[in-house]
Amino acid sequence: MKYDAKLGKEVQDHLVELGVETPMNGGYEHNVEYVGNKFRDIMEKIGCDMDDDSMRDSPNRVASMFFDELFSGMDYNKFP
Repeated sequence: MKYDAKLGKEVQDHLVELGVETPMNGGYEHNVEYVGNKFRDIMEKIGCDMDDDSMRDSPNRVASMFFDELFSGMDYNKFP
């Protein structure tokens, strides 16, 4: 996919001017592990066997999904 960071910056500036911009602080590399650990806790609390091969990597997969898919549109460098 082709990105237009300059246009993304213009959109961000406009949203800030309107007072409706939702800021993101970045830090993907550090936060995936943190969020993955939180999902591991949740999965353990609902009874998932985290020692099972099919579940072992699920927390980090879910965390990556949040960063790579659900919230990637909030990165103005990756506009549109």
